[in-house]
Amino acid sequence: MTLLSLEDLTVAFGEKRVVDGVSLSIAKGETLGLVGESGSGKSMTAGALAGLLPAAARGTGRLRFGEHALDIADEASWTKLRGRRIGFVFQDPFASFDPLISVGAQIARASFLAPEAAMRRAVALLEECGLPDPAGAAQAYPHQLSGGQLQRAGIAAAIAAEPDLLIADEPTTALDVSVQAQVLRVLKAAQARYGMAMLFISHDLAVVGEVADRVAVMRDGRIVETGPVVRVLQAPAHDYTRLLLASRPAGKLPGKESLGQGYAMEAKGIDFAYPARRRGAVPAKALDGVSLKVPRGSCLGLVGESGSGKSTLGRIAIGLLRPAAGTIRVCGLDPLDRGRIAERARKAQMVFQDAAGSLNPRLTIEASLSEPFALHRIGARSEWRERAASLLGEVGLAREHLARYPHELSGGQRQRVAIARALALDPEFLVCDEPVTALDMTIQAQILALLRKVRDKRGLSMLFIGHDIGAIETLADRIAVMKDGRVIEEGTAAQVLNHPLGAYTRTLLDAVPRFKSATAPVSALRETIDA
Repeated sequence: MTLLSLEDLTVAFGEKRVVDGVSLSIAKGETLGLVGESGSGKSMTAGALAGLLPAAARGTGRLRFGEHALDIADEASWTKLRGRRIGFVFQDPFASFDPLISVGAQIARASFLAPEAAMRRAVALLEECGLPDPAGAAQAYPHQLSGGQLQRAGIAAAIAAEPDLLIADEPTTALDVSVQAQVLRVLKAAQARYGMAMLFISHDLAVVGEVADRVAVMRDGRIVETGPVVRVLQAPAHDYTRLLLASRPAGKLPGKESLGQGYAMEAKGIDFAYPARRRGAVPAKALDGVSLKVPRGSCLGLVGESGSGKSTLGRIAIGLLRPAAGTIRVCGLDPLDRGRIAERARKAQMVFQDAAGSLNPRLTIEASLSEPFALHRIGARSEWRERAASLLGEVGLAREHLARYPHELSGGQRQRVAIARALALDPEFLVCDEPVTALDMTIQAQILALLRKVRDKRGLSMLFIGHDIGAIETLADRIAVMKDGRVIEEGTAAQVLNHPLGAYTRTLLDAVPRFKSATAPVSALRETIDA
């Protein structure tokens, strides 16, 4: 029985159509996967299905949800359905939570229960979504959780009222592979328990293959292919679908080794603990005696679950956190030496996991990219615009993006701007904290190739933090595996990936979604589509 039916959806900003004639349906209990590159119209389609289009957008089309015939532009119709019958997991968990209210209180609101029962429900949902300390997480504020933990809290809030339809917009984007597998199991279990239908949006066909019954592929605002997920994955009919399949990282990109002398980063016995979340609790130890080295010109891949301490180590390396014990040197400098901050900034930069949070929302992209030139007095002011445009070109964005603000870009475009900004000072060492997490597969492949090219050309050293084993393998010479704040395995990429010593590493590898990829080269498929 059909739960949702959409016919001829069009979403436009002025004269520009971002969704053009989309029609789809979802049956009760069914999961429809919606796949496409960043900017293809997936999130706008999802927003239209929940009455969440931006104020500047104009949406038209025929939409029926159960017994309701809805006007896409009528806010009054949606207030009766959102939350209670339609749940929504947003792509950016940091933007979907109020920073001034505890996580548990926000989940409790979404359950529509009495206060005490609602809080018990919130803790139970956090436990169901795999948070290790659900009671503590319920009392925490959003900034006190990692990106992966906050994304799971967002899923808990979305299913709190047991909706008929769950719209999940990139719900596993920020999660490591083992937690991703767990969250997918949670979503499927909730769907079976409540008879819930789901629209699962992703740029990763392999992930969609884990949960969806049918899949629709979007490009440039239109659906180019739809069908049962097994058929689409194994025998895609459209070249664009084959391109998405072929773009998933799988193995080393061609390139030369360019190892120099000495170490770009050398950490010895690093300890770090975050303050206790509530009175009487003990501090949360994030790092426990971590020692790692990154040879100059090489890339160390750092892998582990959300909360294992990966990002904490990256922030210590860049001077944003002070370790409780141990020493660290980056390009020969102490990151915390206040007298040499400018010198350290020229030598070491970071690409943050949250691209939206790393860019000033009040600055245009041109101003954000030009800011490092101004602070470090690089070149004449008249040259900054061309330098900024050149950086955008390196990461695959057009010159026209210079005049835009961060909120006018897609998640993938914002991440590429963040990478461009990190490269502005030509650093020697780059800490990449999940730099391709929010990108679709084709752009992810492009950025990984770019990082490899930059590394080989400049002898750039990298600490590449991630949970996508394919992305790690693409760049890393060596891989270190972290769990509970400790390095439990380290070796060459080939050793760790092909002959893991620990059970935990094998668990991470087993959790990676698998599929039979297209055989045609990505470049050939892209040329065919563009033609």
